[in-house]
Order: sequence, then structure tokens, then C-alpha cells
Amino acid sequence: MTVKKKIKPDAALKDFWRDRERFADLFNGTLFGGEKVLDPRILQEADTDMSTVIKTDDQAETVEHFPDVVKKSMNGVDFMLLGLENQMKIHYAMPLRNLTGETLAYLKEYREKAKKNRAEGKWDSGDEFLSGLRKEDRLHPAVSLCVYYGETEWDGPQTLREMLDMERLPAQLKEAVQDYRLNLVQVAKSESSGFQHAEVRDFFEIMQSIYRRDYKKIEEVYGTREISTELGLAVGAAAESEKLMKHALEEKGVYVSSGSACSSNHPGISSTLQAIGVRKELLDATIRFSFSVHTTEEELRYAVEQLKELLPVLRRYVRR
Repeated sequence: MTVKKKIKPDAALKDFWRDRERFADLFNGTLFGGEKVLDPRILQEADTDMSTVIKTDDQAETVEHFPDVVKKSMNGVDFMLLGLENQMKIHYAMPLRNLTGETLAYLKEYREKAKKNRAEGKWDSGDEFLSGLRKEDRLHPAVSLCVYYGETEWDGPQTLREMLDMERLPAQLKEAVQDYRLNLVQVAKSESSGFQHAEVRDFFEIMQSIYRRDYKKIEEVYGTREISTELGLAVGAAAESEKLMKHALEEKGVYVSSGSACSSNHPGISSTLQAIGVRKELLDATIRFSFSVHTTEEELRYAVEQLKELLPVLRRYVRR
């Protein structure tokens, strides 16, 4: 028997960006102004486990880090795509988190080189033996990109210095503090004109239409156009597909909610739906219509017509 499971948002987004063509175009469009710096043909899948063990004199601690997607180019550069675990939330330690990831990537390669050097035992000096590296050894650069899918503007730090208490430091000391800048992409604000890949461009344009509640444009531009399953799932994951119908109906003057009537301020799984045996994968994909003695037949017909109009378009972006 085949068990059908609902796709998790992070899995849908990882799958979308894992494609080499999309991956390269995302970096080229956001970091390099659309110039084809990254060639998708030379990108290779790389290990996403950057975890390592940090050892001190009397203890050892495991530091875990798993970028969503990692590609390695033929010249050895690690390109890491790091999306937030909850793509709609701002992470106020993101510069440190990205810096830690890149540091672990360097540490991982350093340990591999040092292990190889020690196995070969070819040292030109005691300094090389002490460091584990030969004088000519070099590590490969790592470049990280943080994609923020939230609707509100990022108000978190974008540099390491912005996370530090620098106000009371003398000016001379401030200059001595090293910095790290986050490569941040805000989907809601990014220009799509720099993208060459049609699906990457469509992803940004559809998402921005959703943020603007411009469902009419989505219907006009994408209503009859064929889109891939990967694109539809990625949009549904980034935009939280269960909220799409609610917002779209509100734009039409039809107000609905999710969850139970007594918990509309804190949406969650409806206990009523659970009690009547609704399948688990459908529990968080429902909307609630409320009626009263003042609801007219004309209002009901209008709501049904709006549903019939919106469903064919929006169901393409629903996670299944």
C-alpha cells in the first residue's frame, strides 16, 4: 500500500533550489546583477553536513550545521544556500549563523588537508608540522546566501557588527573589530529582472503578487499557463499555501478563517474536524465559513462564485 504524505515546506523549497539551473540563476541574479558568473554545468552536488566536533583540553562538543543546499563548482568554491527553518520568520542571529556555517566548512576542509598531510609526512619545516598545513596549502572559499521568504521587511542585523554592543567602544577599538556581512535576499523586495531562468523569475514575481494581494494578476498571467509541479510546490511552501485562499477571498470581500470558531485569534487544528474523522493531511488545509440569520442567498451565491473563480488558480500552489 502506498502512503501519501504531505510535503513539508522546507523539502519543497530545497527540491526547487537543488536544480543546478535554478541554483546558479538565483546566485547570479541576486549577487552578481544577472551576470553569468556561476555556470550551472560545472556545479556539483556537495555534502550538506557541515557539522564538526570542537575539542578543548577536557571536553568535546558537537556543533551541527546543515545548509539547505550546497553546490561545489569545479574550481572548488562551496556555494551554500541557507533558507530559514521557518521561512516566514526573521532570525536575529543570522549573520552569526551564516558565519558559523562558513567557518565550519573551512574547518572541515582544513582537517581533511591536515589529516592527508600527516599521513604523507612530507614537511618542510616544524611550522608546517605544527599547523598541519604546508606553506602553499590553500582552502577553498565558501559563499552563503540567505533567502528570506517573509512578507514583512527584514529588520534584523545584516552584519556581525550590528549584533555587537559597539556604542561604548572607543573609535580606535571599533576599527579593530572584524565584521561579516550577510548575503541576504528578501523575496518580497528583490527585482526579478536580473534572473534569466524563467521559473526563478516566475517564483519571485508570483510571490511578490501574493505579498501585494494582487491575485488578479496571478490569474491573468498564470491562470492558463503551464507551470511545473516544483514551482507550484515552492510557491505554496514559501507563501504558506493554507493562507492563500483566506487572503484571496478577503480581497473579494469574503471573510473566512481557519481553525475553530473559539480559536480564530490563534489558528490551529480544529478539534471538531478531528472528532468527525477528517484525514490528517487535510486538517490544516481547511477554511471556515460563518453564517447567521442575516446572511442572504445573494451573499452565499457571491461567495461560491468567488471560490469557483479562485480555486483553479490557487490550488496549483497548494502543498500536497
